[in-house]
Order: sequence, then structure tokens, then C-alpha cells
Amino acid sequence: MINMKRTLAIIAGEGCLPEIICARLFKEGMPPYVFSMGADIERLAPFARQIWTVATPDLEWILGQMLSHKVETMILAGQVPKSLMYQRENLDVLLKQSLDAENNDDHALLSRIVRTIEKTGIKVAGYRQILSDLLTPEGQVSARGLSDQEAKDVAYGCSILFHLLPLSFGQSIVIHSGAVVAVEAMEGTDAMLQRAGTLVHGGSVIKMMRADQDERFDIPVVGTHTLHMMEKAGQTCLALEAGRTLMLEKEAFLELAARLNIAVVGVPPCLSI
Repeated sequence: MINMKRTLAIIAGEGCLPEIICARLFKEGMPPYVFSMGADIERLAPFARQIWTVATPDLEWILGQMLSHKVETMILAGQVPKSLMYQRENLDVLLKQSLDAENNDDHALLSRIVRTIEKTGIKVAGYRQILSDLLTPEGQVSARGLSDQEAKDVAYGCSILFHLLPLSFGQSIVIHSGAVVAVEAMEGTDAMLQRAGTLVHGGSVIKMMRADQDERFDIPVVGTHTLHMMEKAGQTCLALEAGRTLMLEKEAFLELAARLNIAVVGVPPCLSI
């Protein structure tokens, strides 16, 4: 739980998640310091105490700025391409040290970065409680329910994720007629959906997270953009882990799902660990 009296900062990646978090913090009288790494600064600026654009990842500089502004708590939100880890010439010493390990899966890498941050005394906080109304409920969420084939594909996809999620990849998967079409890796959900659409037209998308995933820095997120990508690829069903997946712009999201005739359902956690 975020202490409402603390001085806050947010490292904001791409997507609308940082804007929603900043807007809600601002409404609660806690405008954050914002460090934009791909976020739209014009949309974030009205809610920020101060905002900086970070052209290349520089954790040492960011933490220095936070400490000089007496930041006590920070939030990590939005998409920052993991492919940056292969552009080491652009990384500062702290980030390079975080990468110097044999295991650089999402869970291990982000955990090391969080530990590096918290060694400074700055607490890394989650945003689940700020956006609790956007968490996916269990059961049918959209206007349309699942077809028999979609229900079978979702069940099969969950059984596959039971084995994949502990390996820290495959947060999203596309299943069509009982076959695995695509599994998400470093490319991200959007690229996976697009790739699946080049292989087959149709299918169900299942999105979940590993049981012990640290929710402070990696809660799965979907939004209207996800639905548009699914429509282009011909995918007709979206299954989300109930209680652990955020539906951004929820009202617009559900209206669009109805218009596109995409079924959305909340499924129980895949407790594979």
C-alpha cells in the first residue's frame, strides 16, 4: 500500500497506464515526479509535479534526481522494451551491473533492478490498489460469452501456461482449434498478436502471470489497443487472469469488445508454482 504522505515519483514507459496512475495520484493530492521513458509527456504534464524526458536508460541519474528531490516512494509503470538490455553502450553502470547475471528473464532482471533501487532507501511500490476497480473479475466480462471452441481453446491455453509461466515467458499465448499458434516472448503482446495473425485468421488469446510474479512492477495490462490488434489478426476471444490483469479505460474497452464481437472472460489464476 502506498503511503499517501510520501513524496512519489514514477518511471513512465509507453502506453496509457502511466497517465492513468498519474491522474489518480494527482486527484488524491499527490502529484508525482515523472521520468518519461517513452511516455507522452504532454499528456502526463498536467498531473506531474515535475517531469523529465529520459532519452536513454540512466538509472544512476534518475535515482540521483529522486534523492535530491527527497523522493521516498517510486512506481514503475508502462512498457520499456527489454531489447534495451542488448544495447549496453547506452546503459549506465547501475543497469549494466543489474544485467551481469546468467538469468535475465523478466522476473529475475526486474527483481535485481528493484533491489538496486531500494538500496538507496527509495521504496518501490505497486499500483494495484490505485487501480483496483480496473482489475478483471472472474467469469464473463463482455457482452458475448465464449463459443464452445473458444472455451476449449482457453482451457487448453491455461494448461499450456501452467508449464510456461514458471519459466518467466509466455505471459500471453494464442490458441486456435486446439493448437498453439504463438507464444509471447521479448517482442511483447502486440507483436505476438500480429505474428499470430500472419499464421492463422482467428483464435483465442490467453493472458496471465506467474504465481510469484512481483506485482509492483509487472501486472498484465490490456486496453482498447489490444482489441484493435486482435481484430486485425482475426482473434475473437480474450481470456484474462481474474484479479491480476488490468483492463485500462474499462468502459471504452468493454464497449469496443461488444462492437468488435470479441468475447472477454476472467479465468482463475494458473497456480503453477
